[in-house]
Amino acid sequence: MTWWRETGFDEIYRYPIIFEKFYILSHEPLYLSRNMPYANIHGHIHHLKYDDKQFFNVSVECIEYTPVNFEQIKEAIIKSAEPEC
Repeated sequence: MTWWRETGFDEIYRYPIIFEKFYILSHEPLYLSRNMPYANIHGHIHHLKYDDKQFFNVSVECIEYTPVNFEQIKEAIIKSAEPEC
């Protein structure tokens, strides 16, 4: 068994994935032009955040070290509100 399965992950991906044809899930924030019809859900930058409605930082420092349901993230993106870090 690989170490990531032992820590509770079912799958890992080498590259960002597009989920529901709109959400790009990635470890680090990705470059998105304002004309791209995507939202980037990412981590990596800890308490920092972009002043851009296309990005949603799920680093533990921004989500108060608690799990967040994907529906909550979708709702926040729709409202164009990123969590305060």
